[in-house]
Amino acid sequence: MPVNVSAGVEILSGTITNLSDSGAALEFIPDLGKQDVSFEIGNAVSIETKQMDRVSGNVVRQYEGGIAVQFSAENNDVLRQISEIVDDELSKKDS
Repeated sequence: MPVNVSAGVEILSGTITNLSDSGAALEFIPDLGKQDVSFEIGNAVSIETKQMDRVSGNVVRQYEGGIAVQFSAENNDVLRQISEIVDDELSKKDS
């Protein structure tokens, strides 16, 4: 699922590659290869798409081309929304 990830004034386009009720793995893949990701462990980030409200969390892991984010507890309603969107996307692919 395509997302925009913001940390302060920096906004990057990415893709959710793994999603759970407690967090997500995000990869940043521009048109011409992977971009350098400059997040630090503990950085606060916000994630949003056209289909969902903004959800906030903190970076818990950084790897080449991506990050893992642990969602904040106050995001429960948005997390349900994300789960429904992902389920819909998966069922479209299975059809």
